[in-house]
Amino acid sequence: IPTLADAALDHLNQWFVRRSAPYFKPFMVGLTARSLIRYWEMTGDTRVIPALKIAAERIWVETWLPDAGAFMYINIDTKTLPVGSEGYDTGGKEPEPDLNMLIAPLYGFLYHVTGDPLYVERGDQIFANGVRRAWLGGAKQFNQQYFWSFDYLKWRDQPVVRR
Repeated sequence: IPTLADAALDHLNQWFVRRSAPYFKPFMVGLTARSLIRYWEMTGDTRVIPALKIAAERIWVETWLPDAGAFMYINIDTKTLPVGSEGYDTGGKEPEPDLNMLIAPLYGFLYHVTGDPLYVERGDQIFANGVRRAWLGGAKQFNQQYFWSFDYLKWRDQPVVRR
């Protein structure tokens, strides 16, 4: 488990600190956050919260589309990558409200552990637009929306925990 946590933390580092990855997908940040949150709950590893705070800020600033109420699918247009390279033409900056609920719990968790109301403000926007705008006609989209979205509500309403 520590080896996998190190790898997940390094993914966040590549995406948001070193900027060595050619692109990132906000929903993958959400899934990475889920694993790191579970790891933090088991260990209290002090590296997790700062890394998640950086990730939440960067995806918000770089990929949140307020008019669409969603994050971009990817932070770049992948058609700009070299033809034949990994990730070429796999998506772009279009809004994807179907993926909001894979990301919202990150903001609820950060509110839960920091008490910073900015996380609830942003999380509420993400959650509400996921409810309003997501297409749930497919099993995949339905499952994405409900995979861990209720954790957002739990953390949003729980007293702040400080370790």
